[in-house]
Amino acid sequence: MKQLIAVMIGLWITSSVFAQTNSGWVPIHLTVSGYNMQDGVEAFFQLNKCNEEDVVFLKLINHNADAVTVEWTDAIFTKELKWVSKENATERKSLTINANETVQGDCLRIDQSKLVVKINDFIKKTDDFKLYGTTFFQVTFKN
Repeated sequence: MKQLIAVMIGLWITSSVFAQTNSGWVPIHLTVSGYNMQDGVEAFFQLNKCNEEDVVFLKLINHNADAVTVEWTDAIFTKELKWVSKENATERKSLTINANETVQGDCLRIDQSKLVVKINDFIKKTDDFKLYGTTFFQVTFKN
């Protein structure tokens, strides 16, 4: 009986630790197989609000020992199972991330505005939002 209680406590502690580390960040599927890491850069999104407007915050983690430039094109997946994106080349975003650095969207930081996606730029009702994704994601190593 003591072993069962010890196992249950261990499982509870483990699940609590993992639940706290997620903080609402959802992996962005960058590859066909569903991985959220490409060339050492990990990507996540979080549904949030900025000034009462529904937005998606992006978080990019560079696990590389060198700085990288990440380029991507935003897309929203709806509950009607449709991708909505802006395929215009001028809509492609680019950001340089230092070695072993994490950057993430924030309502207050203008320098991170590329990491904040306004949902109403893609769909009219936030209730139709299912997932954030990219139609293009490329990592280039800086020399």
